[in-house]
Amino acid sequence: MSLFLNTLKKSQTKKEKLANAPIKVVSPKTRNNTKATLSILFSQLEDDEIIPYNFVEKIKNVKTKPKKNKPFSKEQIIAIREYLDKHDPYLRVFMQFMSYAFLRNIEVCRLQVKDIDLKAKRLYVRSKTSPLAVVPIIGELEHIIRRINLEKYAPTDYLITRKNEPFAWDIDENTKTKHFAARFRKVKKALGLSADYTLYSTRHTAATNLYNHLLSEGNSEEEALMKLMQITRHKSKGGLKNYLREIGATLPKDYGAMYTIEF
Repeated sequence: MSLFLNTLKKSQTKKEKLANAPIKVVSPKTRNNTKATLSILFSQLEDDEIIPYNFVEKIKNVKTKPKKNKPFSKEQIIAIREYLDKHDPYLRVFMQFMSYAFLRNIEVCRLQVKDIDLKAKRLYVRSKTSPLAVVPIIGELEHIIRRINLEKYAPTDYLITRKNEPFAWDIDENTKTKHFAARFRKVKKALGLSADYTLYSTRHTAATNLYNHLLSEGNSEEEALMKLMQITRHKSKGGLKNYLREIGATLPKDYGAMYTIEF
């Protein structure tokens, strides 16, 4: 099993295959996530007494160096929005699903027409931490979804696709996310954004904005965290606090007056 995990290969796009590009090994994060998924399966086999014990959980994770993405500033969001409205309005829809439903880019790509319940105002999302998470459709997102005219498409059609409309986009999920990442790279190049910014910055920006707004309304840090947990779907308050700290949403106030010496 260790050999299998350590030799997992990335899937290739048609372009890469035609160019005979070398097949690369998956990232440490993907390898660890695959191990975690397999461990769930083998735990069930152990519970059902099909195997004596779950040997997969004994396999050590490999060290990862997670890439940190910066949130966008207000000025950057305005510039991105104006650029997308002119050059790629559909990518803005993709980013709106990330911000208003607080979805990861791969979760947006997984959405199918049947996952949208406008009557109950719910999205059914296959997420990293839950087989099927229920996410509320807020007013801003409802307007966007209604413009898609879901009734024109099959329930199994994927909602957000390379064709800029729902269709049966049955390809590898990583290829889907790479497609939208490539579209966003054009935005970055046009606006001069550094490598610190990716589509993930959209979620970080949404979390920072919501957290600061909750504090500005007079909520205590504890109250703001509890309310934000319902939106971000973090499993614990500690996990959310760590996330907010990593993205710079919980910086301390100016502490200059506390110094008693001058450097």
